[in-house]
Order: sequence, then structure tokens, then C-alpha cells
Amino acid sequence: MRGVQSGMAMIMGGGGPRANINMTPMIDILLVLIVMFLIITPVTSRGLHTQVPLEARDQTTKPPDEPIVIEAMLDGTFRLNTKTIEPGDLERRIRELVRVGLARVVFVKGDRDIQFQRVAEAIDAANNAGVGRVALMPN
Repeated sequence: MRGVQSGMAMIMGGGGPRANINMTPMIDILLVLIVMFLIITPVTSRGLHTQVPLEARDQTTKPPDEPIVIEAMLDGTFRLNTKTIEPGDLERRIRELVRVGLARVVFVKGDRDIQFQRVAEAIDAANNAGVGRVALMPN
């Protein structure tokens, strides 16, 4: 057997031509693809989403101990946590509770003989005030 030395490697066997794979173009293509993906991929900030509590402006507002419940009454008024409120003031009072951060879920309840339109008005007032979830309570 005769040996032919080509560069650093020694090829054993016949002296015929041998096919070698040139890796340089493939590496160039891979590098271009990596650069393209780095440019295309948006840079997003990673971290925790937190909410910082706001300073309470009105120190007389006390958080309610019970959940927030709106009752639609037969006489046309509403009761917000056992306090009677006129229909025009309902949305404003709920908005105050939302601003303080007390109203995440509002429960709506109606008298047995009341039309559902009155309950729907309470639901609309809560939604307009910015409450995320409104739940209906049975009698």
C-alpha cells in the first residue's frame, strides 16, 4: 500500500480522486440565518408586572368588611351595601369604590317581584364604573 499525504491527513489506498464536503458555505449560511433571526426577533423586557398601590386621598373611606352588593329595590332606588342610593348616584359611588381598589367583583341582587330591567341598570352602572366582574345573586 502506498500512502499519499495531503495536508495533515494521510489517505490510504489508491491514488484516485476523493470527494470532500466543503463546510465553509454551509457555516456561512447558518451564520446569516442566525443574524436574521436576531434582527427579526423583537426585544421584549422580562420581569414581573406589578401594581403599585395609590395613595389614598380620602382618609375617611374605610374598606367594607362585607362584599360589594347592589340590590335593586321595588321603589326605584338601589341599595349599595345596605345604604340606599338614588339611581343617578349609583355609578358614581361604584366608581369611587373602584378608584380606591375595593370593587373587583360586584354582586347584583333584585327583589323577587322586580323587573329585570332594574337589575340590568345596576349591571350597566357597574360595568360603566369599571368593574371587571359582575355576578348575579339569587334571592
